[in-house]
Amino acid sequence: MMTVILRVSAFVTLAVAASAQVAPTRGNFSLEAAALFPAGGYKADEYSSGPALRAGYELRLHRYVSAEAGWTGAWMPGVSCDRVGCAHPTYRNDLIDYGIRGIYPAGRMEISIGVGGGHIRFDKSSGDNYYDSALLQYSARATFAINKSGSLRVGGTIRAWRDLGRPIQEWVSMSAGVSYGLGRLKR
Repeated sequence: MMTVILRVSAFVTLAVAASAQVAPTRGNFSLEAAALFPAGGYKADEYSSGPALRAGYELRLHRYVSAEAGWTGAWMPGVSCDRVGCAHPTYRNDLIDYGIRGIYPAGRMEISIGVGGGHIRFDKSSGDNYYDSALLQYSARATFAINKSGSLRVGGTIRAWRDLGRPIQEWVSMSAGVSYGLGRLKR
């Protein structure tokens, strides 16, 4: 069993190394389907996991560095209790992210990590407007070019948001999607 794993690992490594080097695109628009999970903090604990949609833009500043910004809209069941009982309405919360991303290009594959700021805006009907706040966000992403020019990519991202200091809210999203790049980065 171990020899099979070693052979497959060697084959994948050689295939990635042998693949044609793809020149990075200057700007990338992305659209991703995601799931958002409350990870901790008393504010996030009032919500359950839910589906999300993410749209973003990445501007490549250098072969190994880019600036990015994005919006994640999440539809999450909440809890609303009164003297009659509890209801579980679905609210749409918006998370905005922006920051810097370090990129490691490996043929058609790109692996990257990012860090930056963020902001959460709660649904107005939830009554949580007081908790709209700035957040720290960090992420890890892997993408793969599916066409020869490298302008069309598929990939996945894990992104986390949290308060600084004592956590009121921490969120984690996992997403998969497609991105389209425009322009070429000069070498």
